[in-house]
Amino acid sequence: RILRANALLLVKPHHKMGDLLVSTPVIRNLRLALPEARLVLVAGPVNQGAVHDNPDLDRVDVVRMTGPSVLANLPQVLRWRRERFDAAILLSTIDQSSTAVALAHLARPGFVVGLDDSAWGGVSDIAYDCVVPPLPEPRFHMVDYNLALLEGLGIPVLTREHVLGVTGAQRAAGDAALREAGIDPSRPLLGIQIGSAPEAKARQWPATHYATLAQKARGELGWQVVLLGTPADEPAVEQVQLLGHTRFPVLTRLDSGVS
Repeated sequence: RILRANALLLVKPHHKMGDLLVSTPVIRNLRLALPEARLVLVAGPVNQGAVHDNPDLDRVDVVRMTGPSVLANLPQVLRWRRERFDAAILLSTIDQSSTAVALAHLARPGFVVGLDDSAWGGVSDIAYDCVVPPLPEPRFHMVDYNLALLEGLGIPVLTREHVLGVTGAQRAAGDAALREAGIDPSRPLLGIQIGSAPEAKARQWPATHYATLAQKARGELGWQVVLLGTPADEPAVEQVQLLGHTRFPVLTRLDSGVS
């Protein structure tokens, strides 16, 4: 039934930008399998930037996730009902969001699809009309975990590449920022994001690893290197700088003018 769909509602409003970004291969493969279908993604205020200007989506609807403001989603829900989606697909996630599941059902699609997340404490057997088995391996890349949803539905997986839409204006602003930092946008460039969410200590690479990678990229490959982050990452960026033989250009304030 999915392969005959004319309109699909894709739902993932409950995670951060990186989590939604690793779901973009799912969106791309859906677009390749259903070139004429209408694909609408439900995102949240925090992660919407990951699919801003995504070329595979017809529309991105941003919803409220918590508190009394959830009631503000009612006009959006009524619009989805009028659009008569063939199915709502909960883009794969390990921890389930009851709000996301509720929004999918409130849209009244033909049916609701999601990965079996019972191993992670979810209730997929009652949350979804169609439950797809996840990957059997205990360790996996999140892209593969997400794409298991499509494979279970019989949709061919033709690419694992992430998709990040970039407009001409955004590219021009980015090039200008690079030139201001002394970087030639026409030459090979490696951007290294320093730091991570403060609460995710296990995901934070040691400064020595960043410094080694940056030195090898510049010394062995001849690439330009720029260190990226937010203002909150500046102390971690400085740690990496102190470990190198020479300093690298830094861009930690790209939120204004490039986004």
